[in-house]
Amino acid sequence: MQQAIERIVKAYKALRRITKRDMPTELLKIVLREVKHIAIHELAHAALHTVCPELRRLEEKEPTLGTCIDEVAARAFRGIRA
Repeated sequence: MQQAIERIVKAYKALRRITKRDMPTELLKIVLREVKHIAIHELAHAALHTVCPELRRLEEKEPTLGTCIDEVAARAFRGIRA
């Protein structure tokens, strides 16, 4: 995880250098919040598929329905606080 954050910060610095613009660090904070959001969302998908492996078969048979259920459930899981 630390490596991912370091790479994001490195990319931020490189983009500042390339564009020759001073990008506010607030942009970096926004990006890191989004990364956290995406990671938790993807973990929710993995948890869902662990407890409900038949969802994979449903997604193969009925892609739209399976994906819809997967997304709704992942978003519901994401809302649960540890």
